Amino acid sequence: MSDPSPIVLALRDALPTRVHAEMLFEQAADLLGASGWVENWAGGTRRVLFRRDPSGDVVPWPVVTLRLVGSEDFEIEGAGEAPPRPERYGRAPNLHGLGPGDIQIHDGKESYSIRYDDDGRYFETSAPHSRDLLAGIPAALARRTAQPLEILSEVLAGLDPGRHGPARLAVPKPFPCGITDLWNKGLRALRQAVFDGSVPAGTACAVADGLTGDAVAWGASREEALVAWRVRVADVRPWPSRTEAAPGIPGEEAWKEKAPTGLDAPMPKRVPENIPAAILRLETPPAPSIPGDWKRLLADNGAVVPVLARPDPNGFTLIGDRAAAAIPPGEIDGRLARAGAASRRAFPQRHEYPEELPPKACTVTTYRLVDEATGKPIEPERETEAQSPEFQIAGVNGERLRWGALRLRWEKP
Repeated sequence: MSDPSPIVLALRDALPTRVHAEMLFEQAADLLGASGWVENWAGGTRRVLFRRDPSGDVVPWPVVTLRLVGSEDFEIEGAGEAPPRPERYGRAPNLHGLGPGDIQIHDGKESYSIRYDDDGRYFETSAPHSRDLLAGIPAALARRTAQPLEILSEVLAGLDPGRHGPARLAVPKPFPCGITDLWNKGLRALRQAVFDGSVPAGTACAVADGLTGDAVAWGASREEALVAWRVRVADVRPWPSRTEAAPGIPGEEAWKEKAPTGLDAPMPKRVPENIPAAILRLETPPAPSIPGDWKRLLADNGAVVPVLARPDPNGFTLIGDRAAAAIPPGEIDGRLARAGAASRRAFPQRHEYPEELPPKACTVTTYRLVDEATGKPIEPERETEAQSPEFQIAGVNGERLRWGALRLRWEKP
């Protein structure tokens, strides 16, 4: 096992107990003030801190997540004995009322997660893949210009999560499903509209509601897009059913039933001005040098990823821009076939399609073709394969696809 990194050691020393983690969350939220957005879940046992951008829109990925309950341990039959628990760090704290929990310090899609044992003492840290994440923390703490918690909270309050992508969410009122679900619902609608060309190329901004995704509009600026979107909202009234779950989001009664473990927020009044807006400033990536039918696919953070769409017999193939640039077009089919054959040899048994689902309509397979770090072709790998009663581009993350390909095959009648 490798030695802990300087960042892990710095976080361990600054946050030795769960009480310190709670204090860090409070101080970071206080420093952000009106620029922050705090969610309290399950009676305050889980808290999430988001940040607003200068316009007041919420950046829909967290800065800090605090959980005041422990992770459930479980045993896997046949896995043998669990590995020995790591040696405990530091002395037992002379504090009362401690308990298990964890705190995650986020920077975009990656985070450090610090876990506390049943007695509230530091237990372990899970580090991200990136070595650059929060790299300035050890030096900031070493300067000792203030107490460690003050320094850490200033670092967190100074993070700019918006630099990780153009996704924004205008939220007039809290909703029981929370910021992340509201953004994801809007993202799915925007992804579909951008991919199929409903949102014209060159458009500066697009907006979708975060409840049902039925109200989508666009314009040459944020303000123009919002004006058009409000007209659309008045037309379609995108509220979920009061009693039944709309696609991807529960109805009002389901929200109330979930309240003990959900967000501690009531359902807002059903008026247009309370509807949340997923706002996306659409980037215009450089035009690909390879000819073909290029489409735009959104990443989870709202970034625009060009994908090459190629019709195939009984389906189509989408090739990510990085994969298309690294592999000659004539080699794509051979690489996908090679990856499929290798996967079938490794996993000869196929899962039967569940009879209780609607009839199978298609098979969707994704492949990894290019190394993300070097941009060079690799031995192709089949990543996923799923049979489905329908295909929705709304669920495809453009960032993952850009290094590989997606192939769809419709079922023959």
